[in-house]
Amino acid sequence: MKYAVCNELFINYSFRDSCHLIAKYGFTGIEIAPYTLAKNPQNISYKKIKEIKNILNDTGVQFVGFHHLLKAPKGFHLTVPDNSIRKKSWSFLKFLIEICKELGGNIMVLGSSKQRNAVGISKEKTTSIFKEGLKDIAPFAEKMGVKILIEVLPSRVSNIINTLQEAKGLIYEVGNLSISGMFDFHNCEDEGKLWHNLIYDYSDIIKHVHLNEIDGNYPGKGRSDFFRTFKALKEKSYNGWISLEIFHFDDSPEIILSNTKKFILEIEKKIK
Repeated sequence: MKYAVCNELFINYSFRDSCHLIAKYGFTGIEIAPYTLAKNPQNISYKKIKEIKNILNDTGVQFVGFHHLLKAPKGFHLTVPDNSIRKKSWSFLKFLIEICKELGGNIMVLGSSKQRNAVGISKEKTTSIFKEGLKDIAPFAEKMGVKILIEVLPSRVSNIINTLQEAKGLIYEVGNLSISGMFDFHNCEDEGKLWHNLIYDYSDIIKHVHLNEIDGNYPGKGRSDFFRTFKALKEKSYNGWISLEIFHFDDSPEIILSNTKKFILEIEKKIK
C-alpha cells in the first residue's frame, strides 16, 4: 500500500513546500483538487503543468490523480436535463483526464455531489443520464490510462450513488475497466455494514482509498478502529494508494502528517 496526501491540507503553502512536507513525513504521493491550481482550472497552462512536474521530480513526490473535479469553475453539472450544460461538463472532465495523464497520474475521484445530483428529475433518470455520460467518456479515459472512480457519498449530501452496492451496479452496467470505484471511511453513513466488511464485499471495485475518521478528521484523532479494515485491505491484496483526506484543520499540517504517519506505522506493525 502506498500513502498520499490530498493537497487541501496545504491551502496556505506553496506547491513546492507542500511536496517537501509530504516527503519529510514519509508520504510518497499527492492527490490534487484542480481548483487549488487555478481559480478556473480551465486556465491551467502548460507552463504551470511543467512547473508542477519539475517540483514533483525535485521532491520525489508522485502525482496520484485528481479529486473535487467539478468544484470550480461554477456552472458544471453532469446530469441536468439541459444537454448544453451536460456537454460542457463532460468535456471539462475530458480536459482533466488529459492533464492527469500529463502529470503522470492515473485516477480521478468523481464525487462532486452538487454537480451530479438529481435536479428536477427522478433519481432513476438522473442515474441513467450519469451512466450514459460515463459510457461515453470511458473509451477516452481508457485510451489515456486514467480511471474514473465513482465516489459513494452519503444521502445527506448526494441523492444518487449512496452505497457501494449502488456504485458497483453502475460500474458493471457501464462495463469498461476505466470506470471503477473507491472507498472513503468518512462516506459510509448509509452502508449498514462495518468498514472491513465493505472491503471484503467490494474489493473488486475498490481501486483507491481516502483515509479519514468518521467525522472527517485525521485517523487517530477519534476513536475509530481501523485495524480490521487495514487487515482486510491486506488480505484482499490491495496495493493502490491510500490518500489522507481530511476536513478539519485545527492542527497544523506538520502535526497532522506526523500523527498520521505514526498511526500508519502502528497499524502496519499490527497487521504484519
